[in-house]
Amino acid sequence: MGTFLLAENNNYPRNRMLKKLLKVFGVVLGLFVALLVGVSVFSPDKVPDSQVLFTNQLNEFRSSIKDAQESSNSVQANKLQSQFNSFINTERQAEFWYAKVESVSESEDGIRVKAMYDGDQHDSYRDYAQLYHLFIKDENAINKLSQLKKGDDIFFSGSLGKEMSVTDSGRLEQPEFYLYPQSVKLSLDGASFNL
Repeated sequence: MGTFLLAENNNYPRNRMLKKLLKVFGVVLGLFVALLVGVSVFSPDKVPDSQVLFTNQLNEFRSSIKDAQESSNSVQANKLQSQFNSFINTERQAEFWYAKVESVSESEDGIRVKAMYDGDQHDSYRDYAQLYHLFIKDENAINKLSQLKKGDDIFFSGSLGKEMSVTDSGRLEQPEFYLYPQSVKLSLDGASFNL
């Protein structure tokens, strides 16, 4: 009975600490729920699930490789890098993946739209992105897409093929793909150019 009364006493230091911890936990939980609601309500739903999955897997590799390198475990880092190289070069079909235009230039047989998706920011000191070089040779599409400018949205479908970075760090930080897309559109609900 004496122990029960002692536990009920608000002056008891463990109870005060527990109450403070519960308040902090409640605040953190509330902020987390608010963040989830805000992200789901206010963020544009431009990025398809397959691109989100690819980005999440990419970030998992980035984190694991970085951890292995920081722990000076070259055996683990090399093993993860090999697994990553297999992952990044797996044949993938993009279906209206999202990116922002970086530049438009002439190519041998039409135009090249360089686009970037930087939605895969990571908890690191670097900015990560995915780079896409879209080669367009259809005349109708060239006329329309040659008007694009930096920052414009673009959605593309097609086979990504192999990643084309020269170095392992480039492949990890900013994977780069060169492709002739099968179709392109300029807004999520806009008309597409079948190429």
